[in-house]
Amino acid sequence: MWEEGLTAEYRRDLVTNNLQNIMLYILRPLAAFLVGQTYVDKKGIEWKLAPFFNFFQFEEGEEPSRLEQLKKSCEEAVKKAAELQSLQSVIDGLIAV
Repeated sequence: MWEEGLTAEYRRDLVTNNLQNIMLYILRPLAAFLVGQTYVDKKGIEWKLAPFFNFFQFEEGEEPSRLEQLKKSCEEAVKKAAELQSLQSVIDGLIAV
């Protein structure tokens, strides 16, 4: 990304497209999936769940990178919920910025 010869406009487009893909094709379907879940507590009361919006703490260090940690978390979510399978190609297309 920071190679010499890349214009500021090209770098901006890389970052913008990456963020847009995360928001539209990962966070939106995840939120829709979470909103559709229900939880029954010990008293038998049924609750509709809502997505949580929080920052995830990634492990510091060189390996695995934060992007790789994010990909791993998303892959685990896809394995647990088949409805999220369409996210995999978007996740695989993310770039480290």
